[in-house]
Amino acid sequence: MKDLTSGNIYKAFFLFSIPLILSSILSQAFGIIDTSIAGLFLGSKGLAALGASSSAIVVVEAFFWGMNAGIGVYLSGAFGEKNYEEFKKIVVSNRIFIFAVTSTLALLAIILNGPILKFLNVEDVIYIDSRNYFILMFINMPFALITHLYIYIFSSMGMSSFPMYISMASSVINIVGNILSVTVLDIGVIGLGLSTVISTIISFLLYTIKIRKCYKEMEVDKLSCRFNFKYVKRVFPAAIPNGAQQLSMYLAGFIISPIKNGLGYTAIASLSIVGKVESMMSLFYGNCARTISTYIPQCVGAKKYHKIKKAIGVSFIQSLVFVIPVMLVIWLFPQIICLLFFNSETEAEVIQNVVTYIKIFMPFMFFHAFSNAFHNVFRGLKNSTQLLISTSLCSVASIILAFTLCPIMGIKGYYLQAALSWIIECIYIVIVYVSGKWIPKPLRPMILGKKTSESSE
Repeated sequence: MKDLTSGNIYKAFFLFSIPLILSSILSQAFGIIDTSIAGLFLGSKGLAALGASSSAIVVVEAFFWGMNAGIGVYLSGAFGEKNYEEFKKIVVSNRIFIFAVTSTLALLAIILNGPILKFLNVEDVIYIDSRNYFILMFINMPFALITHLYIYIFSSMGMSSFPMYISMASSVINIVGNILSVTVLDIGVIGLGLSTVISTIISFLLYTIKIRKCYKEMEVDKLSCRFNFKYVKRVFPAAIPNGAQQLSMYLAGFIISPIKNGLGYTAIASLSIVGKVESMMSLFYGNCARTISTYIPQCVGAKKYHKIKKAIGVSFIQSLVFVIPVMLVIWLFPQIICLLFFNSETEAEVIQNVVTYIKIFMPFMFFHAFSNAFHNVFRGLKNSTQLLISTSLCSVASIILAFTLCPIMGIKGYYLQAALSWIIECIYIVIVYVSGKWIPKPLRPMILGKKTSESSE
């Protein structure tokens, strides 16, 4: 367990973010390995089957991703105040709540899989595989979301290394399972889904064992905790706006999925790879930004307000240091990236679509990186209003642009709508920063170093 506000800020950010990045790389390996094996062994139709229903899966998970981030902010504050009893009570009650709610939603989604896939406009040629993968991912969902919550729990304690070790173990299990299911058992997409479920449940169990040891270090291991909804409601001011923000981001993807799927399975196969490229990029700048969302509430809890503005600058510098080399490698060698996912029988159109994205549209992700950094600043400061407004603006722009551009430009229109929506959100955030509204009013004098009217008197 570590207090990030003590010592050299550059060193603290670097040492905290490196395990987060490595952990995320390994976590992303789940999706990348699934996609790679699907492309290499099952072809474009296998890729399309994984991608066709992904927006429905993600739109349900998204709210809880955001809620977990909000819970993490609250826990960082409790940890900074050394209020360990509160910390444990929040963890226990919210873990039970999220598991129960997501299990219910998963069951409903499985029951309604037919109407959902029909809405998504899934092609007949990939329908069976897509449905099987859809069902398995919803079985996986409650365990995956609690595992995601555990990452924020450990991050709030300054422990970013343990999630990395868990991700390493899970990735190995997933890789072995994927290879066996496709090459030996020959069960295709079902095998990919089962491997993910098994590796996620193992991660879930390992995290549960570790948190008990942390309670012992905090000397709250003998504190009896049962589910109490009041500890769920206590995090709502941070968790619900974050959940709504994440939902607004991914709801746009769900709404425009029928347009995307209507472009054909070759376009869906291309977009599956594009999604992995974007995920790989975002895990670097996203985890650098996550450091600030842990650092800021620890500063607020310890009343070290003067460190917050500098921390934002450090976070941006760190993001650029990690992102630029990775983006440059991908941009220079797009064909090598394609070799990870495509076999010799893959349609040339699919490969060209991916190369076009990397060469022309991927650099626009710098705008997304900027906005993502401020999403975490807003979270850390519990500025839910600006967090929700900026994300909703991006989502609305994405929907309008997708319905406008895709019928005219096809897959390039889909790429362009994403780039333009990132730019629009970025412009809004710059305006908010210049105006000072990125800081909630009660904290504004302390963070900006301005005297209040009362203190000046």
